[in-house]
Amino acid sequence: YKEAEVMLQGKFFKGKDRVIEESLCGSEYLNLDLSDEKTIIAALKAQDNDKIEKCLNTIFTKFVTKKVSYNSIQMICAELINIVNRVARETGIDVKRIYNDKDIPYSSIKKFETLTEMREWILKLYNKLSNLIGETKFNPDYSEYTKKAICYIQQNYKKNISLNEVAEYIGVNSSYL
Repeated sequence: YKEAEVMLQGKFFKGKDRVIEESLCGSEYLNLDLSDEKTIIAALKAQDNDKIEKCLNTIFTKFVTKKVSYNSIQMICAELINIVNRVARETGIDVKRIYNDKDIPYSSIKKFETLTEMREWILKLYNKLSNLIGETKFNPDYSEYTKKAICYIQQNYKKNISLNEVAEYIGVNSSYL
């Protein structure tokens, strides 16, 4: 029974709908590389969401390929949360704007049943912080509507967006915008 219980922890690595093999449960200890940390911080400050996602994917892929222990994964995710908090403070962003009011981010790590869910949650944190950093770089003389419009355009510039769509998003009519 205890062996089966330990093997069930393998669903964390493979997902909920997979066959669990005995060799999946990790035991190796791993730390967040300093180079990964620097890359993530630089990408955050540059608001390069693609680079952030690439770096996080690399880190989470290491978890599976190196069969990292669950405790090490939690520790590295806590380090990733620390990076979010540190960069937010450095850029003058209140961390309450990043997290849900209900959850403490460090305890949120424990609620995920799979590695994929954990990675997606952390990626959302980084993307949210990246967007908030973009908002803080505006000219202080801009109105809130102008700031929201610029943010929307920056987030959706790859799409074919219209003036009406931007105006609707920020809650004004297109003539006013």
